[in-house]
Amino acid sequence: MRSSRVGMVWGLALAVGLGSAGAWAAPRSAQEVLEAARVMWRGDTFHASVALEVTRGGETTVYRLELWAEGEARALVRVLAPENDAGSGYLLLGDDLWYYAPALGRPIPLPAIALQEGLFGSGLDLDDVLRGTGAEDYDVALSPDQPEDGYRLVLVPHSGAATVYGRLELALRSDLALREIWYFDQRGRVVKTARVSDFLELPGRVLPRTITIEEASGDRTAVVYERLVVDVPLDPALFTVETLVGR
Repeated sequence: MRSSRVGMVWGLALAVGLGSAGAWAAPRSAQEVLEAARVMWRGDTFHASVALEVTRGGETTVYRLELWAEGEARALVRVLAPENDAGSGYLLLGDDLWYYAPALGRPIPLPAIALQEGLFGSGLDLDDVLRGTGAEDYDVALSPDQPEDGYRLVLVPHSGAATVYGRLELALRSDLALREIWYFDQRGRVVKTARVSDFLELPGRVLPRTITIEEASGDRTAVVYERLVVDVPLDPALFTVETLVGR
């Protein structure tokens, strides 16, 4: 298993997590804005079918995934295509992460650092997908350059936080739907940008449908949610090693 296969999946959950903006009063501080946005992204449960188009070095491969998640602590990802990756997947239970592929014959545990690597060499991190931006790991401030129709936040990681980035900047619409994320390295250079270009609007909720991640290297990842079911009960047996290996 290539280590690059691990990281992307947790970013998919960030892009799909749900909540109801209507439950929030108008936020005032940067921390309130971030927490309200996290509620918008994060929901109780979701089940999604995802098309993932990864372009690296001028070559493009399309993957299809199925994803189930409950909160930030339990998630299952199944790879459906292409054929040579079909049947593989990932399981997250709290801080424990497993990977399985039919060729391996058994699930293997992965270290926590694997959450920060890109699945299939893509630009989206696993930690983003399943957990979202961990507000507890960052100092959050409103950018002095605020848009008229939304918010811009600056997130600087605490000393010792498990992140490879020097800071993140988030652009939000006035309804707290995420528009864009800029990822900066330790020298203040933008190393990748994630942009939402298509939204799915439900009563009290605005969800991203299409996300494009562009890296400074020129590599590109496009994520499209083709089917999405939210806030429906999920069988607890989904989130088990037995389900991961298809038993």
